[in-house]
Amino acid sequence: MKICWLSLLMLIPLVITLANPVTAQFQYGLLFEESRSNIARSADITKDGMYLVVGTTDGEVYFYDIVNWRVLWKFSDLGSYVQVATSDDGSHIVAGGSSGVVYLFDRNGNVLWSRNIGSEVYAIDITPDASFIVVGAENGHVYMFDRQGNTLWETKVEFGVWSLKISTDGTRVVVGNTWS
Repeated sequence: MKICWLSLLMLIPLVITLANPVTAQFQYGLLFEESRSNIARSADITKDGMYLVVGTTDGEVYFYDIVNWRVLWKFSDLGSYVQVATSDDGSHIVAGGSSGVVYLFDRNGNVLWSRNIGSEVYAIDITPDASFIVVGAENGHVYMFDRQGNTLWETKVEFGVWSLKISTDGTRVVVGNTWS
């Protein structure tokens, strides 16, 4: 397992939908708007574009059917500033927030397992087949779990983990952290 970390001043996400990837013709617009008192903190979409998971600043996770634009399920109790990720097919959703608890859900919103990592979850990712989950914490700890919730390894990097990604096969993790 190789871990790389990068010190980043700022992360600026940009999402662009390509109507035609070959000619790079862009098509964009508001597909869905829903009034809520909370703010989306993170989001992930399945590979086929059928499902969307959103983590909010109020500690909630929403799982949407994008085709029919309806909430399939909602889960609360994650503290605030929820980070989310989904497997490619939406069969597994991972979430964590300021409560320090990481949850793995199935597509129906059932909790498959939860683990308290003892620090606010700042970043989270899952492999496309949901075999591995990585979590980065405010205290600089990085964890890898398997699908059953077993801790495969834990390490500490200097300062908080603001961003991380896991390779498709789960053999590499890239970590972006802060410094003071």
